Amino acid sequence: MDACVYNTQTHAKMSSEQSVAQIEKTISKLVSDCCHAKLWKEKCNCEEIKTIQKHIRIWIKNINKLEPILFNNDKIHLRDIDVFKKKNKAENDSNNKQRENIIVCILNNKIPEQYYNLSLRWRNLKLELDTYIQKLCKEQGIDCLDNIHCIPKAGRGHHYDFNIIINYSYEFMTEFKFNASCVNETPQFVSLSKPSQYLNKNFENWFYKNALTKIANWYDLELPSQEEYCATIHNNIVECMKPYKEKYDNDITFRNFCKKIDKEGIKAFIQVSDIVKEFLTEKLLNSQKNKHYMCYDDGKIYYDKLNENIYKLTKLIYKDNTNYIYETESGMNLEIKLRFKNGCGIQFPALQIQRKIPNVNELKKLCAINNIKAPRLKKDICNILTENNVMY
Repeated sequence: MDACVYNTQTHAKMSSEQSVAQIEKTISKLVSDCCHAKLWKEKCNCEEIKTIQKHIRIWIKNINKLEPILFNNDKIHLRDIDVFKKKNKAENDSNNKQRENIIVCILNNKIPEQYYNLSLRWRNLKLELDTYIQKLCKEQGIDCLDNIHCIPKAGRGHHYDFNIIINYSYEFMTEFKFNASCVNETPQFVSLSKPSQYLNKNFENWFYKNALTKIANWYDLELPSQEEYCATIHNNIVECMKPYKEKYDNDITFRNFCKKIDKEGIKAFIQVSDIVKEFLTEKLLNSQKNKHYMCYDDGKIYYDKLNENIYKLTKLIYKDNTNYIYETESGMNLEIKLRFKNGCGIQFPALQIQRKIPNVNELKKLCAINNIKAPRLKKDICNILTENNVMY
């Protein structure tokens, strides 16, 4: 009987956590204690084990009968719930698109009920999204929930991922953040292309003259015209930089040299330039105002929203390598990083903006000043300071 109990528990775990292929592989290794039968291929004399085998076969048969869901030029299968566990940076864009497609389909009731019946992780994700919608309703003072409609908005021209419409009239601009329980844990809360419009000097012209020429001369590459470079560099694929990008992707020595020139060039530019804070403040307020965040971390979905005063720049505090550090009207600091998004020094310059969080020692000093016992982890220190209304 011990063997039967063990295998029942194993089956339950496999049903909720593994794909069909993984389950077949795992079960093929299980052997019954009572008669040494291979549970996947052979019959067991124990009735409890026979029941397990029967239900496994039924479960897999039901999964194989499921039709994929067609949405946004993509197909969603039961196994695609695994995308909420994947953290491969190289596949980040495609994984994020699939996560967002799944969320939209759940909110719009496009997912068949069988998905929730056959997968604990699908069911839990739906429950988490239901809870998130309740928090949106509470935020807006909505007492009765009659209807939900979610429109995908990710892509160029939009600064959020979903427009969630509740009861046909309440709209919530929502941005999805993966692998974070709050916005402060993310690498950025906004990325702005064409950075020169927010700077008092033209970065693209400066980098072309002072950095790109070094890369071209060192590796005997043809230098594109400055006019074409500055006109087309703000894209993921830049025709005039194609030879550079191909060499960057395939030659580690060249790639490391580009990283070196990129860091040196941007650092030098930052020392002779500054942010036009009025323009950047206006842009942040217009693009980020009234934005709600949906943060996903380890199977849980969290609601977050930034204090709008964090978008209002007041003064430059210091410059650090590739970053401008600015104080904001909220009392919090912003880190404004100047970088290339697609290959260091190669293409697509942008400003990556996030909240500047003090280091652990600085946070612990704040705790001591306010008579708060500091936890060990940085994340927990931030949480306890927030709970006690201490600005950091």
